[in-house]
Amino acid sequence: MNHTRINGIHSILCPTDFSESAQYALATAIMLARRFHASIDLIHVIEPSAYESDRIAAGEKTYHDVIRERLDDLVASMKYEGALSSTVVSGIPYMEITRRAAETGADIIVIGTHGRTGIRHLLIGSVAEKVVRTATCPVLTVRHPDLHVTTD
Repeated sequence: MNHTRINGIHSILCPTDFSESAQYALATAIMLARRFHASIDLIHVIEPSAYESDRIAAGEKTYHDVIRERLDDLVASMKYEGALSSTVVSGIPYMEITRRAAETGADIIVIGTHGRTGIRHLLIGSVAEKVVRTATCPVLTVRHPDLHVTTD
């Protein structure tokens, strides 16, 4: 039995896709981290693409480089005094998120939802839903109060 879950939250994994929903989930993760003096680990998953390693003309950077910079900017803008780390990986989002949580021993995953319903949700599914079903630690899903998308 993992006693850290009984004794509190020490490590929070917070996936981000840089959306408003993810920003709202991050704010929730920061609130929890402050309450429990926990570390926050941000992750962004780049879905595999034939263009992923192509150079972007202007600065000869890869897409991965651009995302890494964007994540670094997000970390720099955060108002959190505790331990903070971030990573960018390539793969299938829900698989990489749950893998990272297991590898780092995260006590909880805090993930935003986009509030999709209807046909689009049935066909595509949701990363958050797949994380909930496959994670070995608790998952807190956070829906932005102003965002609700229906796709019927």
